[in-house]
Amino acid sequence: MVTHTSLTYQEAATGIDYLLDSIPKYLSLGFTVQIGKMGYFRIVFKTEGSEKLEEVTADKIKRKRLVFVCGKEIRETVNGFLVEKYPEA
Repeated sequence: MVTHTSLTYQEAATGIDYLLDSIPKYLSLGFTVQIGKMGYFRIVFKTEGSEKLEEVTADKIKRKRLVFVCGKEIRETVNGFLVEKYPEA
């Protein structure tokens, strides 16, 4: 990043630190966190079902999972990678 922009190392590091602090903060508030064209983070919950609204409580959550979905451009690039067997020595 520093090589290809006018940012100093410290400016770039500060921006990355802020980003890394912000992701869990906004996820904890219930937001999906979009990182430009790179993709987005979201939390997925696995819960025990409930018949009635009154039965829906936090203790019904059985699992929480962090999911990252990469953006279209990155996914297309990766899908276009040529994969070959590494030649034996």
